[in-house]
Amino acid sequence: MGSQKKDSQLHQTPIVKSKEQLQDDHEWLLGLLTGVTYTPYAKCHQGCSKVFSRSEILSLQLEYTDHNLIKCNNCTFTAQTFLTSESVRSAAFYSPAWTLKMLKMKREHKLLKLRHADFSDYFSAIYHFGNLNAAFQKAGIDSEVETFPDWKEKIIPALGRLPDAKLAEVLGIKEHDVRKLRLT
Repeated sequence: MGSQKKDSQLHQTPIVKSKEQLQDDHEWLLGLLTGVTYTPYAKCHQGCSKVFSRSEILSLQLEYTDHNLIKCNNCTFTAQTFLTSESVRSAAFYSPAWTLKMLKMKREHKLLKLRHADFSDYFSAIYHFGNLNAAFQKAGIDSEVETFPDWKEKIIPALGRLPDAKLAEVLGIKEHDVRKLRLT
């Protein structure tokens, strides 16, 4: 009986989730780590006034990679994308391609400056790539920075709620390190 309990603690049972549920989990986790929960938002202000869903924004950003613009699929005008929050100001929400381009152009910036002065770059990077090191690697920049200071305390509510693999991906650490935290 004791070994069965130990085995169930070591291995997580996979739960099938929809794309929307996975995105909700991702936003919740980033909110835990940054103190702010952001959600993508876009509305066509030039043509049809369409409000885009999160999945439409993320999909259209892959097609229309310029800055924080997407092309409205109703009227063909462009709409700006933002990350919105109830507690703090909105930030421009850049496409993955634009985020990588900005990181390449600003490779000399320190993490603190990126977090405060380049708010949109920082949140676009962690939203699309999970953490800054993953974004830097994707941009071809050799850098090791701590994206989330004091993450060990902040991550506690997510242990056991989200898969160890997801936590490791966002934190930029090994899955077995997350498992060790969960088991202690």
